Amino acid sequence: MNDHSDEELMVMFAQGSTAAFETLFERHRDPVFNFIHRMLGLDRAAAEDLFQEIFIKIIKGRDLYTPDARFTTWLFTIARNHCLNFLKSRPYAESRRTASLDAAPEEGGVPEPAAAEPSAPAPLAAELEHALQALSAAQREVFLLHAVEGLSHAETAAVLGITETNARVQYHRARTMLRERLGRALERPEARSTGSEIRNNFKSE
Repeated sequence: MNDHSDEELMVMFAQGSTAAFETLFERHRDPVFNFIHRMLGLDRAAAEDLFQEIFIKIIKGRDLYTPDARFTTWLFTIARNHCLNFLKSRPYAESRRTASLDAAPEEGGVPEPAAAEPSAPAPLAAELEHALQALSAAQREVFLLHAVEGLSHAETAAVLGITETNARVQYHRARTMLRERLGRALERPEARSTGSEIRNNFKSE
């Protein structure tokens, strides 16, 4: 099965091949989960719930896929739309309300001061995650789809329903803001030892 393209596998799955779906799932489960997790900034359990819901939609919508469309574009369009629907949902609103109440001090009370502890330097990966969450939603989507998941600017634009020019502009703005926010972190030894994955996200095009 690994010799087949995504598009071929999706057609085979629509024709009844469970092995084709299993191969697609193995190929794309990490990219889809990472996109959800980073795009929404959810905890792992919540992101896993959305991940399962998205792949259920893939299963139910297999007959809607057309072979002339690139599978990853179709897949991330479904994933992104599902995330947007989740942001409008009651469970999300209630989770945000609960988080706000938990963070608020009791009436008439004074919040306990945090214990003073020496702060260790945050790992580069953690700094990158914080920097991603500081981007606007539009910039974060474009950066994740293009730089992290490897979609072209044209494919990213198709997923987001924007022009390719807009996708390029948003990407370059995101990359500039990330470079400014991370600063010298990209030059640390751990950045170099990680390999090219993170550093390539900031290369010129």
